[in-house]
Order: sequence, then structure tokens, then C-alpha cells
Amino acid sequence: MVVTSNSLNERPITKYLYGELREVMEKIDKSIFKELVEIRFGIDKPLCLFFQNSLVFITKNGEFTDDYKSAFYTTKEMVEGSLQLMCENSIYAMSEKLKSGFLTLPGGHRAGICAHTVCEGGKIVSIRDISAISIRIAHQCIGFAEKIIDEITDGKHIKNTLVISPPRCGKTTLLRDIARLLGGGKFLFKTAIVDERSEIAAMYKGKAYNDVGFLTVVMDNCPKAEGILMLLRSMTPDVIITDEIGGDDDVYAIRNLINAGVKIICSCHGYDEEDASRRGRLGELIKQRIFEKIIILSAREGVGTIERVY
Repeated sequence: MVVTSNSLNERPITKYLYGELREVMEKIDKSIFKELVEIRFGIDKPLCLFFQNSLVFITKNGEFTDDYKSAFYTTKEMVEGSLQLMCENSIYAMSEKLKSGFLTLPGGHRAGICAHTVCEGGKIVSIRDISAISIRIAHQCIGFAEKIIDEITDGKHIKNTLVISPPRCGKTTLLRDIARLLGGGKFLFKTAIVDERSEIAAMYKGKAYNDVGFLTVVMDNCPKAEGILMLLRSMTPDVIITDEIGGDDDVYAIRNLINAGVKIICSCHGYDEEDASRRGRLGELIKQRIFEKIIILSAREGVGTIERVY
């Protein structure tokens, strides 16, 4: 059985919204938050909510409308004030995280930021003039990986596994539940996660807000290649799980991991094995049959449709 949950009841997301924006959001029927995927607002933009297969605008009275002209429009003060709340009133202290374009909030929710960037030598050194914020609501689907976990492990050995999926088709959700099952939910493997975007475990100040297993350790907000090698040296894992591999450094780290006898479970964007095989060095790993198991996801029958396991 798959149980979908989020942590909005534990830490209401509206506490990070400023002024009248918060007042409008608190007028909305709370039951809709269970299905909510994203809250998006910007300077002089209509307030809108995204669900899995729909978009609605919100009026000043907290009602749904399809007419963006009748929606509640957010101001510069609301956008900047909300960012202050998300940064616990210290934007300077969060400046390094802001350069990555997002913040992770308690409960694992992720606030994406659009702004003017200041660059030196082709690298972002700071951001200013915040123009829009998109809050992606964290959801966990307990049991999502139950139907494929026996394809990955027999309880004694784990197979190197690649999850191939187009965007927003459930690959991160699947990896999260695989970690939970391997790291104590069903098996007792020493499991480690490299969570570059804080999306798998939803770490906040050292605590994982998603259940990824009591034996699972997490290297949070860390580049994948560096994190894989750090965990290999420091935590003697049986398996390392990470999301969206593809770069040359990622492939180098995975080769080192496998040569050390540690298993890898990871994901990449693509529609099938042929599509993923075109992606540079990652394609070499696929063609060399480094991955003992490949899982193809789609949204054909809803998010997380398992097309093939082989």
C-alpha cells in the first residue's frame, strides 16, 4: 500500500508568507494542501497554485478561479518579506544557499528563487532584486518502491540500478522509498544518500524530514561526485543513492565506487535506455552494462508509472 504524506500540518507553509499574502493563503480550505504541488508568486503577478494535473489562481478571498485577471496579485513587499521569513530574517547568512537558486525549508519544502544575478568570471557571486518565488511542496509516498524492491535486492546483495525518467515522473520519489526500504524499512543495509538539492531526504539543520530509513546517512547539499567519494571514504556504505547523474565527474565517482565494491542506485533524465545512452559519459556506463537493473518510469498512467524493469 502506498501512503502519501507531507509535513504541512507539522510546519504550516503559510508561516513563510508575508503580510496579506499569508492572509489570503490562510483563507484557503486546508484540505487542498494534501494535493498541492507548488505555490508560485512574484512581483505584480497573480497568485497561483499547481496541483498534479491542474493550475488555479487564487482570489483575495482565498477562492479558486480560472481567470488570472481576478486573482490576487502579490507585491514587491510581499515577495521580499516572504524571502526574509524563509531566511529567518538573515538573507546575508543564507547568501551562499541563495546563489544556488533555492532554499530548503523545514518539512523539506523547496523555495525556488528568481532574481538578478551578479557574476564574476562566469560564476554567480551574489543575487539581488528577487522577482519571484516558487515553493514546491514536499510529499512522501511510503510504499512507492515496494513493487520493485525485490528486483533490486534479495536481502543479501544489491544490484547497481539506474532509474530513467522524464522530469516530474517520480524518480526522486522512487529513490527516496528505495532508501527507506534498504536502510531499515525492510532490509538492514548501510545506506547513504548524496542529496545535492536536498530533495531526497529533505534535510534541514541536520534532520531528515522525509523517512529514508534509520540506517541511512545523508550528505546534504553536496555535489554528487564529491559526496560519493566522501561517503566512500568515511561511512563504509553498502550502497549509495543519488539523483540525476550525468556529468563526467559523476561517472568518474561511480566508477571508483563500483571498483571499491560498493553498489550505486541513481537516476537520470530520459525516456528509455536508448535516450539515456546518448548522454555523454553516462551512456558509456549504460553500454558497458555497469547497471545490473534498469527501471523506466513515465506518467502514462499517472506519475510513477513503471514502464519496464530489466
